[in-house]
Amino acid sequence: MTPTVSVVIVPGNQRPRATRSLASVLDQDGIERAEVVVLDAANDGSPPLPRSEEAPVRLFHRPQRGTYGELRSEGTRLARAPIVAFIEEHALALPGWLLAIEESLASDEYCGASGEVHPLNPGSGISDAVGLMNYARWLPPLTERGPSTLVVGHNSAYRRDDLLAFGDDLERLLSCEVVLQWQLGARGRRFLINPEIRLAHLNETTLASICKGYYLWNVSFGAEWAHQDRWSIARRVAQAVGIPWWVIRRTVDVARTAPAPQHRRTSSTRIAAPRPPSRPDAGQLVVQLTDACCECAPRQRRLGELPCSAPHLVAHRGLPQELVDRGCE
Repeated sequence: MTPTVSVVIVPGNQRPRATRSLASVLDQDGIERAEVVVLDAANDGSPPLPRSEEAPVRLFHRPQRGTYGELRSEGTRLARAPIVAFIEEHALALPGWLLAIEESLASDEYCGASGEVHPLNPGSGISDAVGLMNYARWLPPLTERGPSTLVVGHNSAYRRDDLLAFGDDLERLLSCEVVLQWQLGARGRRFLINPEIRLAHLNETTLASICKGYYLWNVSFGAEWAHQDRWSIARRVAQAVGIPWWVIRRTVDVARTAPAPQHRRTSSTRIAAPRPPSRPDAGQLVVQLTDACCECAPRQRRLGELPCSAPHLVAHRGLPQELVDRGCE
């Protein structure tokens, strides 16, 4: 039977957190219809992850590694389902994640989908600030389902055919998903934000780790953006000179549009109406997950998507719809 969703995970030497990530996927409702493609890049002699012998898992050892984009591209080509869902090994799929992905991309209307990103280590060091910078437009609660220009980097699902259409460029694009998403948008494809696609993400806790991560990510981002758009030398120089402006603009945009982390919100006027009782309380669940996950290791890649979110501005800031539409054009 052809699986409905292929989940791709690329674990490394951080085995405890990779174990939790794999378990969170295997415990999903609907996993019997899916497959989990694990490209195990551990190169320290670690044994296979617990539960990697279970039926949905297809395990491929890759101790020689390669780039992150190369491994994820290989996972896409190995996938047998029409939908490919990526999840980082330091992220956890929350209940309902798999079913929501399956439903969101069942038709060809959208090429990709993602939803809420909950903090896995709230209040730890500078993790709250990092969460705002990286995931401002996807912090809970998301109150509306609908089209979007971007989805969550490195933790989203895509239609497999849309990815394979990039051919040899896919390896580069999967190393820097914001450029991948721009390219898909340029081809007329659309993304869906579905609040039910919920995951919990472990954020950096120290200034040193996030500075290293941002530096490495922006090197990748700049190189791929320039490559895909075929920048001239003059354009490259102008972009380099304008870096301070982009940093200032990014900081101001996040400060204006991002809600406070959920565990620090005190004003009831900024909190959306409670969800139906049948839905698990995500905040309580993340606290439980945090108690079980005290690790925090630096990551080398982060996605800094632009924070413009019309539904958020209308729902949480009270701005008129027509003004928001003009500002987001």
